[in-house]
Parts: sequence; C-alpha cells; structure tokens
Amino acid sequence: MKRIGRIVWLAAALVLGWTAAGSANVPDLWQLGYRPFDPFMPSSLLDRQNQDRERFKVTVSAYFIVQRNPRQQNVKVYLPLPADDYYQTVYVSRFKPAPTEILKSRYGYEIAVYDFGPATRGTSFAVQYEVEATVGKIGWAVGPEMVGPLAEIPEQVKQDYLVDGRFYRINDPEIRAAALEAVGNERHPYAMLARIVQFVHERLQYQLDGRKVDAVMTLRLGQGSCSEHSFLLIALARHLGLPMRYMSGSFYKPSVFTRSFYDRVNHKIVEAFLPRLGWVPVESTGSRHRAVFDPESLIGESAHRMLFFAHEPEPGLAPLDPRNNIFTQNPFDTGSDVALSGRVLTHWERLR
Repeated sequence: MKRIGRIVWLAAALVLGWTAAGSANVPDLWQLGYRPFDPFMPSSLLDRQNQDRERFKVTVSAYFIVQRNPRQQNVKVYLPLPADDYYQTVYVSRFKPAPTEILKSRYGYEIAVYDFGPATRGTSFAVQYEVEATVGKIGWAVGPEMVGPLAEIPEQVKQDYLVDGRFYRINDPEIRAAALEAVGNERHPYAMLARIVQFVHERLQYQLDGRKVDAVMTLRLGQGSCSEHSFLLIALARHLGLPMRYMSGSFYKPSVFTRSFYDRVNHKIVEAFLPRLGWVPVESTGSRHRAVFDPESLIGESAHRMLFFAHEPEPGLAPLDPRNNIFTQNPFDTGSDVALSGRVLTHWERLR
C-alpha cells in the first residue's frame, strides 16, 4: 500500500502540481554552483579527504497541499541550497519553477523562498530542484593537538550558535545534568566533543519512528533518529559553551544493480566549531560501537556519501524547521496559521 501511495502522489504532482505551479508562467531558473563566504571554514591545517568521490544528478521533487489558511496568509516554502564548498562540488542547479527570492545567511549559504500567495485550502503546489554535484564520504584527520581553547571561539560564532532553540532546551535541568555527566570537568574542546559524542550514543538507541521530539524528551525516551541524536548533541554542546549546528541533506546508497537511488529518508549530522580549525563535521549516528568505544573516530566524519543542503542558519534569517532535512513546508516559530501537507522524494543518478 505504501508503494501505491507513493505512485499516486508522484502522479498527482505531475498532473496537478506542475499545473498549479506553472499557472503563473514562471520560467525555470538555472544557477551555477555558489561559494559561501564563511570566514570560519575548516582550516587548511586539516587533512580534508572526501573519499569515493563521484558525480551525480540529484533531483528533489516536492508536492504540497494547503490544509489550512484561515487568515489568507501568503503560503511559503523554504529550500536550503547545496553550496560548492569543502564538502562537495556543485556545478549547476535548475529550479522548476524559479523561486520568489533567495536569502543569504551571514556565512553565505543560500535559501530559496517560494511564495505562492494567499492560497486557499486544497490548493496544490509542486517544486522540483535538480543539481549536478560531485560528492564523497567525509573522512578528515582531526586531532586534539590541532585545537585551541574555548576562549579562542569568535564572538560572532558564540552569538549565533550558543543560543537556545525549541528542540534544544539547553538550559533545562535535565540537559544541565546530562552535560555534567558527559564531560565532568573537561574543558578542552576536542575532548569535550568526544565525550559528548560518546555520552549520546551510550544513552540513545537508533530508532526511525518519525517522532522528531526535542533533546529533553529524546533523553527521556533513550532513542531517536539522526534528528534526535543531532538535537541532543547540539543541546549538550551549546550548554557547555561549544558552538554546534546541524547540517542536513540527502544520502546516496550504492547498488550493484542500478545507477539510481531514491532517498525517502534523508540524513542529518552536526558541525562543531573547534578553535583554530573552524567548523568540523561529526556523524550523528553511524556505528554505535565505534561511537562508544572510539568516539574520536566520528569527529571529522560522515557515515554516508551525502549532498548537504542545509547548514543551520543564524537566528532570524528564515523559519527553517530543524525537524526537516531539505524542505520546510510549514512556517516554523512564526505564529502562522498556515498548515501544509507534503511529500518530498530525492532521486540520485550516478553520472558516467
């Protein structure tokens, strides 16, 4: 039945969605890969090895239906855009239809905004985004001797990535107690990060159940997906004064039988700010055994070959929902009465 449902919504996207989106006669938009201007990109001191690099065409198809809009507010959808950066090489992108505007974060990452106007209940929209990029598994060599003290973290990074959030609750007594249990009196950023990673994987079992609860509830439940693992990692790190943000996108699972892969789940990891190095990726789930007995091995690593779409933006830029890995179709923390339902499907095609 699930397979039939996916076929139905894809057909509806083609028949209804493209009609709804195309009725405004908005042309497609082509865009070359953009480079962020993040002054805190990973340092050249790092041996940044992205392994098994291959070129892909990745197509994200999204279909949305307005479920509620009692005040006739403008219906908006947000799509963080993959950057041509140290994780991946982005060549060209195609938007169908073109976005209404493209926002830029303080660090140069872009977010496409689709404004469909004051759409009424039952109105449908479809958005398609295609990108050609080269990606590989991340395996960076990071050691404690490369990392400076917490005092060297720039003030702007602290202002942006030590703040609380609805899914972090960094000042909650349970987070405070967990942070103390995790790191004790350790104050070296690298060692703190390793102990946080170890603690989270000791306390949580991986469970893909779609709950997407906050860090405190995740701690109580003792389980969660990559999102919940990321929320708890971020909550503990920020409480302890170590900046951290989520990074999400789509992953590729290779097959000997086909060059294509459909990703219906997507993935989220985190980036920790390590003084003298800058932002360093940390796998949020991966091997639990490795995380518990060798947590340092997850620092500088992603378990999957990924195309990253979202780097958590600074507060106030766009109402991205941290529970979502690519599109944000429902306004998040904006007081909006708009409610959308939707489906997102990501197709990978390995290019020769």
